[in-house]
Amino acid sequence: MALLPDGFADLLPFVAQWAKDDVQERHRQRFAAGMDGVQAFYDALAPRATDMMAYLDTVPLDDMPEEAANLYKLLMALAHVTLSVEHHGELAPPGTAFNPAVQIVRGPAPA
Repeated sequence: MALLPDGFADLLPFVAQWAKDDVQERHRQRFAAGMDGVQAFYDALAPRATDMMAYLDTVPLDDMPEEAANLYKLLMALAHVTLSVEHHGELAPPGTAFNPAVQIVRGPAPA
């Protein structure tokens, strides 16, 4: 089975590292990758974000095939790292004592 939909083969190198199931795993990955890894991921995916969203608009959320789910997870990871790249220039907001070991146990979305 394909890991990503047709037309997104250039993003395959990022699937194993960045297609995480939840916000906690994306949080951990951001800090594990370091700023250089985050920047490389951002540089590869940001130009493809519009194409990714357009493809995902064609897929039913309640019956998403695995390759579409992986694309969705990559897009969520891109959203997770964008502030670090576009605004902070580092993994956490400047001047904060942000601990990457903090566990996010609940978010705004329903479980």
